[in-house]
Amino acid sequence: MTTRYPLGDTKVSNIPTTPPGKVVKGDAERKYKKALGDVLDEKRKRAEAEGLATAAKRDKDVAGQEIDRLKKELLRAKEKINRRDEKSTALGQTGSAPSGSGDPESKLQALVQKHMDSKEKHASEVAILKAENKELKASVAASKSSHTKHLEALRQHHSELEFENKRLQRELGDIQTAQVGSSRQAGKWEEERAKRRGLEKELDEIKVELAKAIENRHSVEILKLKVSDLEEQKEHLETILEDSAEAYARLYHSSVRRTEHERICRLYDAERRAREDAKVLAGSLKMELKMAQGQVQDLSIRLHEVEHDRDEAESTMNELLEDRRFSRLEAISHRPVQDMTPPLEPVTVLDVLPFVDLVLSHSDIQATYLSRYLGDVQAAHRDLLSTHDSSLSELTSARTTLTALQRSHAELSTSHDAIQSAHAPCASIIAGLKNDLTHAQIGEDTAKQVIEETKAEMRTVEERAKSDREALKRANETVGRVKMAESAMVDEIEFLKDAVDRAQQYEELYEALLERHRILQSREAIAQEEVERIGHQNAELMGHTNGDQKISYIEILRREMALVKQELAGTRHMLNKANDQVRSLEEECEAYKAIDSVSVLGVSSRTRLVRRQPEGSNLVESMAASARGRSVSGPAGRR
Repeated sequence: MTTRYPLGDTKVSNIPTTPPGKVVKGDAERKYKKALGDVLDEKRKRAEAEGLATAAKRDKDVAGQEIDRLKKELLRAKEKINRRDEKSTALGQTGSAPSGSGDPESKLQALVQKHMDSKEKHASEVAILKAENKELKASVAASKSSHTKHLEALRQHHSELEFENKRLQRELGDIQTAQVGSSRQAGKWEEERAKRRGLEKELDEIKVELAKAIENRHSVEILKLKVSDLEEQKEHLETILEDSAEAYARLYHSSVRRTEHERICRLYDAERRAREDAKVLAGSLKMELKMAQGQVQDLSIRLHEVEHDRDEAESTMNELLEDRRFSRLEAISHRPVQDMTPPLEPVTVLDVLPFVDLVLSHSDIQATYLSRYLGDVQAAHRDLLSTHDSSLSELTSARTTLTALQRSHAELSTSHDAIQSAHAPCASIIAGLKNDLTHAQIGEDTAKQVIEETKAEMRTVEERAKSDREALKRANETVGRVKMAESAMVDEIEFLKDAVDRAQQYEELYEALLERHRILQSREAIAQEEVERIGHQNAELMGHTNGDQKISYIEILRREMALVKQELAGTRHMLNKANDQVRSLEEECEAYKAIDSVSVLGVSSRTRLVRRQPEGSNLVESMAASARGRSVSGPAGRR
């Protein structure tokens, strides 16, 4: 069996704290000085790399500002060329003389040719930048993968050391807890016995309550049958009352005396009140039945829970017994040789007879308590029985009322037969009146339909008139805009000439920016090589064999790795900026392509172009000057 040594200080006397071999003091100092010199060298090189990265970042910021300014100028030129195309198209539609537009067309062709040449040049430069960008991405990915592998190896080694340390500490804790576990086990035993006694008492109480609930359930079933009988009688009475009320309203509303009518109304109101009282009584009985059922369910659930708790307590006691036995065996097996602790004495088995006497006394106390509880329940059910008796008396009164109503219904039926025989000749008159009413309703429906059709025709005529007015208004606005575009074309052509002359001076500046971008990429490659070399030196320094030096060196490496990650993040940020500049150049090339396509193909006479005019341009000023005193809007006012 191999001996494992702790990583730090320990108070255990039977574990050696020093390895068998000795470390020479001179060798350790020499290795420490060598490692310190390597670390200082790495810090110096890292500071140089940070300086280069800062200078590259500053150059990139300057280049980005210059590129943004150039992009704004190019967008302005693009908008002016688009406005010129729109004006030339408008002039072609109005049928202007070809002699007036010959000179601007030749200038436009020369401008397009020059644009094509610059576009090809920019496309070649963009392709070169993309290739260089791919190479940079590949080198960064390779360096990142190597750094990740090295970092994973360090993490794995550190996790192994931590796992070994935790295992040793766990073994030491098990040895210490095994010596003091007997006293804790005794306390746990006492707690579990007390819990078991409490659960058994609660189980006996719940059993008695469940028996009483079963008895109450039988009485509830009897009450439920009585309630169902009452509901059937109630429904029968309700149907009879509704039939009698309908017969009275249909036959005797206009033929009987007023006093007789009021008497029957009072009888009907009294019967309705009795029916509502019966409904309330039935609802209260239902609520009491539901409450009794809920109590029975709660008691059954509580009984199951108590049985489950008792089973859990038994299993817990068995587990504690097994744990105690295994703890003894483990303490005996891990006990050191020089430990002179006396052996644990066996636990004495408790006598069962006192426990049985306690249970019998508890059962007597419980019987007295349950007898009192039974008397309380009977008192509660006396109220329910008295309520049932009162409902029976009310039912008897309702039956007497029903017999009286039946007698009155027989009298009313005889009177109804007499009235029907008297009013039989009126049936033909009623049928004629119904036929006339049907004809009048049909005529009213046809008149409504004619009115709706007339309103629909009026709406269509109004919509047509409105569309004609809008078309006339749009035609007037189009004529005014064409006239304004004719007056502003000459000013715009002059402004475009000036813009083309100004755009020529940005080509050399663009080439200088590209050269700066290449210099930044070369500096970034040098910094990446320096990072890789530092990583290799760190890997060589992992050859130490002393445990304390390994732990301190791993902490140093963690801090250095954090710094290297920060440097890589800065480099990646600069690379992203370079990619953004490349994308901006590609967008400018796409803008030139759009200008070329507009100049070659032209614009259809039916297409309506909407372009935003830049602030401060000559086109806006000339249009504003020509629009003074007019009521129409120019090309800049299109919506």
